[in-house]
Amino acid sequence: MDEKNKKPIRIATYSMALLLTLIIIIVITFVKTAPTAESVRAEKLTKKDQLRLETFLSAYDVKPRVQRKLIRKINSGKTMDSLQDVAKPVKITMDNTAKKQQQVETFADGSIAVTTVTLNDTVTKQNTTSYKNTKVAWNTGIARAEFFADFTINGDGSDDITNVDHYTIESMIGTYQSDTLQLKKKRESLDGKAEATLNFKIVSTSSESKHWVKLVVGEDSFLSTHN
Repeated sequence: MDEKNKKPIRIATYSMALLLTLIIIIVITFVKTAPTAESVRAEKLTKKDQLRLETFLSAYDVKPRVQRKLIRKINSGKTMDSLQDVAKPVKITMDNTAKKQQQVETFADGSIAVTTVTLNDTVTKQNTTSYKNTKVAWNTGIARAEFFADFTINGDGSDDITNVDHYTIESMIGTYQSDTLQLKKKRESLDGKAEATLNFKIVSTSSESKHWVKLVVGEDSFLSTHN
């Protein structure tokens, strides 16, 4: 074959190689940017999640009519009031026992947020009571968060939190981000009470809300709060 016929063949071969390279780049880019099964969360409740939510709400005497309304609200892409970081409860009830402090907040749309401090291992010596493996929890039925803490009531104005660990966050809708568990203030002082805080965000395609759950210890008592 003479040089005149070789040149078009070289050009065609180069063009095919260039096209193949572009295809490979596009495929690699798609694989890197395409969402994985783990990163994609449904924005509607599955039948299993709906049953879990109904069971949770029924345990706190939320009426079936209100439950159905909340499920429709969630599945339409809206956020329950109890998961909106700016919403305020219209009703608060307390139910404390020797082993548990529980606060139930009811919001305008009928959704609820339940905050609990569950005491597990308690040791009392003279004026000092130590609490080990105490569970601090927050639950709305759709999302929940909890962590464990050790703290001491000293009876002398110097109560303290000695350890925090083993936190869990779950959300049926969307996912959670920016989660941190901090022992922000270890010991009670004139500047304020001891405090441990679990921070996180609940993120979906339609909303984003910032949350925190706190354990506060001081003045010979303890309590849990959340935003």
